[in-house]
Amino acid sequence: MGDDNIDSDEDNGILNPVTWKWKKEKIADGKYKLIYTAAIQEGWTVYSQFTSDDGPVPTEVYYENADGITLDGKGKESGHKKEGPDPLFDNVTVVKYLADQPFTITQNVTVTDKTKPISGFLTYMTCDATRCLP
Repeated sequence: MGDDNIDSDEDNGILNPVTWKWKKEKIADGKYKLIYTAAIQEGWTVYSQFTSDDGPVPTEVYYENADGITLDGKGKESGHKKEGPDPLFDNVTVVKYLADQPFTITQNVTVTDKTKPISGFLTYMTCDATRCLP
């Protein structure tokens, strides 16, 4: 055994290479833009909502108790996008976002009933050159 006593999150089995934040912006009466932004650590990627189901888990925003809103179209993505075969998934063509720019999903919604609360969650997969985390 070596004399290396330096603890790191990775040495402790804890990896958190992606941090998500969200906010809302009012567009007009009853209309909002929901913005989800991922800060990705260097060397890691996050897969698009629009990547193939044949490979990694696509990013997805789930709206629970969404009786009070209507989604206006699909969520739009921005960031440093890369598309192509991914060796981690038997060269399935994927769409992923790289770490040098924030990965952002924006979703416009119309509030149809202000009395109903809206909640939800986000799922995604992140990978580096050798491993993936759900």
